[in-house]
Amino acid sequence: MMATAPLWVVIVTILALAQVASSLVTRRIDCNISTATSYVETCFCFYSGGCLSLFECQENHTWNTCQILHCGEKTLDITSSTASFFNIKDHGDVLTIPRKHYRDIAHLVDCEAKPIAIELLEHLLKDGRRVFIEKKHVSPEYQCFHRQHFTTVSWLHLHTFIGFVPGEGLPGTSATAACVFANVTIKDAAQRLWTAIDGQQS
Repeated sequence: MMATAPLWVVIVTILALAQVASSLVTRRIDCNISTATSYVETCFCFYSGGCLSLFECQENHTWNTCQILHCGEKTLDITSSTASFFNIKDHGDVLTIPRKHYRDIAHLVDCEAKPIAIELLEHLLKDGRRVFIEKKHVSPEYQCFHRQHFTTVSWLHLHTFIGFVPGEGLPGTSATAACVFANVTIKDAAQRLWTAIDGQQS
């Protein structure tokens, strides 16, 4: 005869399953959010080669000129998966974003399979370092993502810089940012960032 589990065990199990189900439903809804909703996010979209119809660019203006006129900065580099540009508040900080919209690093970790997320992190890290060196002629020291709830723009962006970015509170603490040293290999850096974020999400 099978033993019956105590009532409290049954209740706890049901509550736990309900929480998991609720989390999955919320995650599914959140993962479908993939459009820019603020003006700054629209500029990030513009820097990445999208949202062209939202900006009135004159025929005699280049893409970069139009970006500066409407958004204050221009794309420094663009690849099939990333775009890089200066932080409008601090040109010592190169921002690198995915061309596909993710709100923040937690959104990427939650909504993509690990191999896809790791591959994108590697592209962001590699391109951020390359563009920083091309523009600054020196190697960066840090690469950081703000953690969820500490972002100022809801479009995932990697900060690549030397020393500090006071206006962004970076490199900050492990509670507010996930950072790696830029002398770590790309693969190791991507794995460390994944582990730091996934561990907090668990």
